[in-house]
Amino acid sequence: MAKAIRILILIFVWVKYSQANDFPSLLVANATVGVIIDHEYLGEEYEKTFEKMKEIIERVIREDLKGAGLNIKYYSWSKINFNKDFTAIFSIASCTSTWEIFEHVQRERLLLMAITDPDCPRLPLHEALTIPRIKIGVELPQIILDIRTSHLVNWKTATILYDDIFDRDTISRVANALSVESASLAMSISLLKLNSSTDVYERRENIKKSLLSFPIRNVGSNFLVIATIPMTIIEVATEMNMINTGSQWMFLISNPRKTNVSQLMTYVKEGGNVAIASNNTIINGSCSMGEDCLYHELFKNFAMSLSKLVREEEAIYSQISDEEWESIRLSKRERRDSMLEFIKERLREEQLCKPCVNWKFESIETWGLRFDMSESGKLKPFKPVSTYTAVWEPTNGFIHYDKIYPHIAHGFRNRSVPIAIYHNPPWQIVSYNDAGQVTGMRGVTVNILKELADKLNFTYLVHNVERNVNRSGYSFWDDFNVTADDDIKSTFNLPVDILELVTDNMVLFGAVGLTVHETYEKMINYTYPISVQAYGMMIPRPKELSRLYLFLSPFTLETWLCLSFTIALIGPLFYAVHYLSPYHEHHQITKKGGLFKVQNCFWYMYGALLQQGGMYLPRSDSGRIIVGTWWMVVLVVVAIYCGNLVAFLTFPKMEISVNSISQLVKSQEQGGFTWSIRSNTFLESFLKETDIEKYVKLNESTENHEIVSKSTISRVRSGKHIIIDWETNLLHIMRKEYLETDKCEFTLIFLCIFSGNEKFLDEKIGLILPANSPYLNIINDEIYRMLQMGFINRWLSEYLPKKDRCTSKISSMEIENHTVNLADMQGCFLVLIAGIIAAIFIIMIECCCRRYRVLDDKKLIKPFVK
Repeated sequence: MAKAIRILILIFVWVKYSQANDFPSLLVANATVGVIIDHEYLGEEYEKTFEKMKEIIERVIREDLKGAGLNIKYYSWSKINFNKDFTAIFSIASCTSTWEIFEHVQRERLLLMAITDPDCPRLPLHEALTIPRIKIGVELPQIILDIRTSHLVNWKTATILYDDIFDRDTISRVANALSVESASLAMSISLLKLNSSTDVYERRENIKKSLLSFPIRNVGSNFLVIATIPMTIIEVATEMNMINTGSQWMFLISNPRKTNVSQLMTYVKEGGNVAIASNNTIINGSCSMGEDCLYHELFKNFAMSLSKLVREEEAIYSQISDEEWESIRLSKRERRDSMLEFIKERLREEQLCKPCVNWKFESIETWGLRFDMSESGKLKPFKPVSTYTAVWEPTNGFIHYDKIYPHIAHGFRNRSVPIAIYHNPPWQIVSYNDAGQVTGMRGVTVNILKELADKLNFTYLVHNVERNVNRSGYSFWDDFNVTADDDIKSTFNLPVDILELVTDNMVLFGAVGLTVHETYEKMINYTYPISVQAYGMMIPRPKELSRLYLFLSPFTLETWLCLSFTIALIGPLFYAVHYLSPYHEHHQITKKGGLFKVQNCFWYMYGALLQQGGMYLPRSDSGRIIVGTWWMVVLVVVAIYCGNLVAFLTFPKMEISVNSISQLVKSQEQGGFTWSIRSNTFLESFLKETDIEKYVKLNESTENHEIVSKSTISRVRSGKHIIIDWETNLLHIMRKEYLETDKCEFTLIFLCIFSGNEKFLDEKIGLILPANSPYLNIINDEIYRMLQMGFINRWLSEYLPKKDRCTSKISSMEIENHTVNLADMQGCFLVLIAGIIAAIFIIMIECCCRRYRVLDDKKLIKPFVK
């Protein structure tokens, strides 16, 4: 009775909710499986396969399906209507038909178990199960295809190296597996056939010749080696330095008896990225790769997953209400994913039909192994380590255990590596306690080190070279807790202890800023420059020039002369045109007074220049054209003059005594400036080695100093000495002097830009690596990325002096609101006074002339005599 009531309740729930849900629950309806056996694909094998399938399915339903019902629908073609009643689809069809079925099944979120052609891209692993019908010995193209579909590698280009033992059809299928677009993104493929001569020397030379002539730069650095004897290939590639941190090599060994992994590992050097796939296929009685066994296992696992889901749903349904059940029961996608995961897990762990075909993938770890320490504290000899990363089977495809190229994915894999460093602000600042122990590190290179450790996934053990505290003098770096008796080292010279650590390959790299110079080029490698230090000259702050003649500054002397000549010429020219015009005779106008006098024409043109009108205007058209043209000239001249005058009022003109190296050398020849540079620097070395005349003269009169003393700064303040150094060093000196005196007594002339048609020295600063380090390229790539992102410039700016009112450059002073004062107007008053004096002088001359004429007229008067 209770069972009948339960059935009635289930029927009621199904009737009530079947309208609202897009699929029935397994508690109220049997699961439906569509079995597609494509007659066109199987051909003569169709009847036999169909009978086998029916027999297998009936046995599975009878023996393995527990607590659930299952409806089977058979189809002999692939184009059917997949409605919501289906739970899963089992198909045996061609590759094209399989993907078409998947597109329809995907819309209904059904489980698809597909058996298809070899060399067919597998369906998405999280949505369907694909098993290719592979024969033993021809599985290589399917392996290559699965490498792509499973994203075991992410190559955009690949070069296939193969010998002439493999036939053209196999190589063509391998190339097609790499280039087929339906698998994933398209890949560019290059083929290189190698000669498999029996003579070892001849084979080596042929391989070397082929690799040398191959355009590696154009086809990329990803290599797939398919050869019966790959030993010679890896040996030659290592010799040519083609196996490095930027390349990826995969060796497919079809005959592991002739070549094993341990033999290949002996040729892999540090920094290489090498993966080896070896064929572990064993043909004996323990493997049963028959299709009948495969069909039975797939249906059995499906039936078991279905039974498991029914049991779980019954257990949940018995504890909740109908409404709650409908809201929490599995969706169609969740049911598909659950069954698919169960089937895959069974195939991986409890596979009954053991496949004969099996390939084992191993990766060779090399990065950082050179720095492994022995129990005695010494470095172990370099020895690569192989890691089991994946296995391939036809049924499961790839089963991953680790990344196929662990260093590409995880860098140094959190390995601890030694790093060399020493105190040299601001590049690396090492803090010490009273006992001389290191308490902390910071600085530009330390920030770069931390970023490299994060991106390349390594930890570091610092080898610190202790500082010497045997100097005293001026320190640039008081803001960095560096006392005046610190040994401020140059980036040009490297401490011997650091140099030995790097040259002896005892450290991964030196986290020290060093000037790129040929001195150490044969012993070490420089990274991409982390900074380019430009040079400058510190001179006494220029004084502002007198503004007495400010009103003359907008125009040059030549402009003023041309303008004066124009005024002197335009008056007589206007008089001539006006006087000779027939207009006046035609209208019977008397040519007297007004513009018929030269002096009146001159003063009219002068008044127009000052934007003043005149008492007379020409009546003739020719005269009016002259006047109108002159007015246009006046508008342009006045506008330019007013604009430039405002600019000269806003930007006071500074008297810069020297602006380039050429001017500095010339001033010294005339008994002007002296100059000095720091000793043991790149600049000192450059001046000693150069043969350029002006730099030779500069070096001949240069004073060298190890530290910038107070007396040297006093000489600069007095205006007779110049310090040539890095711009950053000079900025620190100026900042310190400003804080002490609260005066802006110095300015900086930058020599890193074109000034005086010359470009002075730029000093490149880089990190250092051992000469044969394989990690130079990857570290350079990371440093270049930091530069592009602006990280290094930001870190360097943290150690530059803060801006103050003394840091503005002479060449680009900031605009300030300028109130016109008496100094700006003194030129105007000078002109007024000069005009008044000239007027007084002229009036005196006029009075004298007038008196002279009166006296002369009196002499001419004679008495009248009758």
